[in-house]
Amino acid sequence: MNRIHTLLNARASLSFRIIAGVLLLLLLATTIQIYLSNQLVRHSVLAELQAQLEAKADSSAKELHYRIDRLYRDVIFLSQTPSAQGIVRASNNNGFDALEQQNTAFLINRLQDRLAAFLNANPEYFRARFIGVADSGREIVRVQSSAGKIEVARDDQLQQKADRDYFAATIKLKPGETYLSDFNLSQDNGKIEVPHRRTLRASTPIYANNGQLFGIIVISMDMGPVFDKLMEDNLGYITTYMFTQNGDYLIHPMQEKTFGFDLGRSFKWQQDIAATVDINSKPIYSLPQKKLTLFTHGGQALYGVQQDVSIEDSTGQERVVSFVYAAHASYISARNSGVNKIILLSAASVAWLISILLYIYIRKLITPLIQLGNIAHTIGEGDYSISLPKANLREVDQLALAFDTMLRKIIARDNEIIDSNHRLQASLNYADLVIESMPEAIIVTNSAGEIIRANRQVTALFGYTSEQLISQPIELLVPDRYRDKHRSLRTGFLKESVSRLMGEGMNLFARRQNGSEFPVEIGLNTISGIGGVNVLATIFDITSRKKNAELLLHANTRFSLAASAAGLGFWDYDLQRNTLQWDDTMYVIYGIEKSDTDEQPFSLWANAVHPDDLDASEIALQAAINGNAPFDAEFRIVKPSGAQRYIKAQAFVLRDAAGIAKQIYGVNIDITDRKNTEKHQEKLMRNLSIINDELNSFAYIASHDLKSPLRGIDQLAGWIAEDLEDKLDESTQKHLTLMQSRIKRMEKLLDDLLEYSRAGRHSGEQTLVDTRLLVQDIVELFGATQTIHINYLSPMPVFETHKVPLEVVFRNLIGNAIKHHPRTEIELYISANKHNGIFEFGVGDDGAGIALEHQQKIFAMFQTLRPRDKVEGSGIGLALVKKTVEGLGGTIRVESDGVSGCWFYFTWPAIHNLNVHEMF
Repeated sequence: MNRIHTLLNARASLSFRIIAGVLLLLLLATTIQIYLSNQLVRHSVLAELQAQLEAKADSSAKELHYRIDRLYRDVIFLSQTPSAQGIVRASNNNGFDALEQQNTAFLINRLQDRLAAFLNANPEYFRARFIGVADSGREIVRVQSSAGKIEVARDDQLQQKADRDYFAATIKLKPGETYLSDFNLSQDNGKIEVPHRRTLRASTPIYANNGQLFGIIVISMDMGPVFDKLMEDNLGYITTYMFTQNGDYLIHPMQEKTFGFDLGRSFKWQQDIAATVDINSKPIYSLPQKKLTLFTHGGQALYGVQQDVSIEDSTGQERVVSFVYAAHASYISARNSGVNKIILLSAASVAWLISILLYIYIRKLITPLIQLGNIAHTIGEGDYSISLPKANLREVDQLALAFDTMLRKIIARDNEIIDSNHRLQASLNYADLVIESMPEAIIVTNSAGEIIRANRQVTALFGYTSEQLISQPIELLVPDRYRDKHRSLRTGFLKESVSRLMGEGMNLFARRQNGSEFPVEIGLNTISGIGGVNVLATIFDITSRKKNAELLLHANTRFSLAASAAGLGFWDYDLQRNTLQWDDTMYVIYGIEKSDTDEQPFSLWANAVHPDDLDASEIALQAAINGNAPFDAEFRIVKPSGAQRYIKAQAFVLRDAAGIAKQIYGVNIDITDRKNTEKHQEKLMRNLSIINDELNSFAYIASHDLKSPLRGIDQLAGWIAEDLEDKLDESTQKHLTLMQSRIKRMEKLLDDLLEYSRAGRHSGEQTLVDTRLLVQDIVELFGATQTIHINYLSPMPVFETHKVPLEVVFRNLIGNAIKHHPRTEIELYISANKHNGIFEFGVGDDGAGIALEHQQKIFAMFQTLRPRDKVEGSGIGLALVKKTVEGLGGTIRVESDGVSGCWFYFTWPAIHNLNVHEMF
């Protein structure tokens, strides 16, 4: 009985110790496991979040810098358009640009067209302006895009912008410098546009050749799409904040808090963030740069990363905008909570399993050792549901401990395998997501060339579904004529196993399900897979690229042919290396044989310039490099043969972000023939001026000398008529009257001849002429006894021109209509139309008309259709009209059916069509 009692106590003591020890170790191990796992998961989640937020911040900073750099380049590009420069030159040359041979109105219209084309090609810009410094900064051109429609502002819509901050800042800049505005909401006529348009402006000054500031070019970028892109949340839990150095919000999840500084509301970063305190007890409102930080914003706990972006323009003013990308602290807690539940469940399961096994072990401790060994083999085969045998305490103690250790390791290993399988499945799912979300078509084939994977872009590109392609040979997507060759190429690639572009230098084509073909570019990579090497192919449809390349080649060819035909030689000058590169035309112009080396020393050009012109040319080039003036020079060169030629050169200076000149691109053209022609024309003009002066003197003297005897004869005839009034018969009186009439006709003929000799030349300065008032004055001046009704068939213009020649034309045409009208009541018709900038005036009547056979000779001198004794006239009037009109570059024609009515139409050249207004 005592031995049995002792054995029972020993067994009870062993059971207690085993159960208590195992439970204590299990509890301690579970606690440590939960704590370490929680810390590891938390650290992993935070590290992952920091990497994601840093990547987002870096991407946003690069995107912002890219937009601003492009804005800089585009505003400089627009400031150098020929139309803008032509307007500057025309303003300093009485409204006419000698270089472009156009007037201001034409150049403004062309600049409007180019700005409209620029906005249409660059939808991120919505407004472009050319503003002059005169008239309180009045706009010269404003073009804007609204709802996809390009609008050009009329003259009455142009505004004065001298009070705008960008205007005041830009006019202080040097040529080639730029000003960048703050981010703000776009305004029109002093009011903020609705809906709001988030805007960034860039402007640059435009100087005349004499160095005087003429105006500025301003373009406005719509930053709305950019901001929307910056705050995109691709992960589903990131919140974006963007604010200025003053703390004003530019991006905020609540739209009403953005751009409060423009809308009269104050929403700032400093007001929302719960500031920490530094060692000096001062509040800190800025987060550490690119470091994950826990902070409170608007009462919410957030983990965030801040990145400051510095923006500087040519004014030297530095602006800083800050990005903060953040995630709610609850997101971290939720991630940790989910993992903690898994850990707790795992630990509970393990504890439960160990408890069961412990219970079975205690129950079966006295089972023979052989039975315990058999059970161990069973457990080794993966069956954990067996029952432990009963065993004696001392004999099985060590074996039981070893068994327990073995069992726990097996369970731990199985758990690791399960966890590894879960991670592997997650990786496979992530890989599937990446492949399916790629914008390119991706196909994976096995070593036999059979398709084992195809993403959805393949369906969009080829028309096959993924199910239709799986297990099919890749040659299904290759045109029939290439399939045999493709098989051999595929085999060779598998032997090389090198990632590369497929068919470099070749034109590759793919075949769709419908049989159509299209050009492609294919990237190949090998990946190791179960059963051998697999091939991953990335397929790009390059149809658009091919078409664009053909268009570019065509355009370049046309440009090269045009430049060669025009005799234009292109060159560039590397300022760092002091070397030149010439095209073939440059060598032809300078008469220098082209060498095998592309780069030439700068001395090649300097040695060719005439010594008398070299200093001036180099000074002009240095001024362009310094940014003081554009390079636009004329100089002589001496060819190796000794021949001298005149050259015109223009160039554009390329500068880096710091404004330092790096490269000069220019063009040369041989203007020797033009120079010689100009000299010849100057000589001819001097000779012509002398001849004209002599003709004027001769016409005046001849008219004066011929009139003197005529006046004497007229006086004698008058005296005879008075002295012999009662003694002369009726026939003699009639002859005296006829003689006096013909003397007056002769005087009128001499006056008309003098006026005819002066016709076709400019008469005085240009003046503003109201053509309607001019016609009325001419009709009243005739003082005709007939009743004249003036009918205006169109609005009559008011414009600047030489008044005297225009009055001569109208006076003769209206006078003929009145003089030759058969009735006492006359219908006079006046019209004015404008075609391509040229006025066409018409003068018509309801008289007898002019027969067709007489319509060509009426413009000849001394031609009249009725005897002069019946209708007084010299026969020079229409010849004078024709000479006057054609002398100013116009034309005149007559239209009549020869029965009723006659119309004379004449054109008045476009060079006089300045400041045109229309009246009724």
